[in-house]
Amino acid sequence: MPFPQRAPFRVDQVMAAPGLMTGLWLVLVLLALVLSWAGHTGRRRCWWAAAGLFLGVVALFFTLASWGTSDITKLSHFYAFDRGRLPLAEPLWPLLTPLVLALPYRMAAMQGLVAAAYAAVPLLLSRLGAWGGWWALLIVCSPLQRSFLQNGITRQALAVLLLVPLMLWCSGQLARRRLLVLSCTVLAALSHTTFPINLLAALVPALVRFRPAAGWSRLSAWWNRALAAAGHRSWKAAGLGLGALLFALLLALPLAMVLPVALQKFQLYSQRETFFSSYPILKDVLRLELALLVAVALVLAKRGLNPIRVLRHEGLARQMLLYGVLLALIQVSVFSGWLAPITFRLADMVGLFLLLSFLVWIREHRTDWAVLPPLAVTLVGWLQHRLLDVAMLRCGLDDNFLCIPDRWPWLIQY
Repeated sequence: MPFPQRAPFRVDQVMAAPGLMTGLWLVLVLLALVLSWAGHTGRRRCWWAAAGLFLGVVALFFTLASWGTSDITKLSHFYAFDRGRLPLAEPLWPLLTPLVLALPYRMAAMQGLVAAAYAAVPLLLSRLGAWGGWWALLIVCSPLQRSFLQNGITRQALAVLLLVPLMLWCSGQLARRRLLVLSCTVLAALSHTTFPINLLAALVPALVRFRPAAGWSRLSAWWNRALAAAGHRSWKAAGLGLGALLFALLLALPLAMVLPVALQKFQLYSQRETFFSSYPILKDVLRLELALLVAVALVLAKRGLNPIRVLRHEGLARQMLLYGVLLALIQVSVFSGWLAPITFRLADMVGLFLLLSFLVWIREHRTDWAVLPPLAVTLVGWLQHRLLDVAMLRCGLDDNFLCIPDRWPWLIQY
């Protein structure tokens, strides 16, 4: 039979394994407890070892659980037999062909690696803290990441992840990591056609932190230093100018490839496409948003802070509020159906930036415990609508998350 031309793409080499997947998830909870113990007692080596095991189990869990999803099936097939159908406007993915073909379960394993990278971000943000494992569980189990991490939307998930350093840098969290930020931004431009929108969302912290007077004075001081360097050390000024030009070219080339395709997709989704998912307005998402509001209120009450004063003086608070407003606008769009085929695809991106902003904000206020309300809502929803429903999956007849491979990687037929 020829490979189908339209979704859903299904595989028949799948099975349900409630015991295995529940056991792996419980291992993650156990490792989060170990991270808490190691963080509280200051055992750095134990913390790093537990963090490594945690990321390995996350990668294994999402590799197995993503095997039967539609996009994973499609891309695994394309890499095996039809590489010409890999998106030309996303050149990173053809370049990754040798890696994907070498991985067990191919794109499912790539999805597992991306999920592990999502878990690594809050672990690193916790700074070897006792709450790092719980922060990571909040991200990877979040209903706000359902499309990216539970539906196998690997390409867009990686593109957004690569812009996290830029978002954190704009937030003032990565002041000395310019090379990391620049390289990840270029890779993000090569990863997905949503890059222009993703880039604007990642720059939101710069918007809320920017003060015109301070910005112009800093720019003027930088320009004067550049002129002085050009007068005394022309080779250094030339090197800086050449580096800036090369980076501009590196970013301009993928943008030139992405923008026409992005505009074409925008026209298609806004005029012809009628499909959109209701994930952004599910009850689990609404409960999580309420829990985030409760957590913020608890922090303000504990610290005796005035909300208006906090918004006036804290860029992180304004950043968190703006991401919350963007998410609410996406939900209104999905609920009303206006531009919903476009906006529902952006909910996971905004949701990730919102959750990370919240985690950084509570860390700055030394109230890491404030993660408990959203974490409780997330884990209860995960248990109810994921692990406890595994026995009801129609593996082989549908493209469900948690339908795992029924054979070893070397026995898979693509």
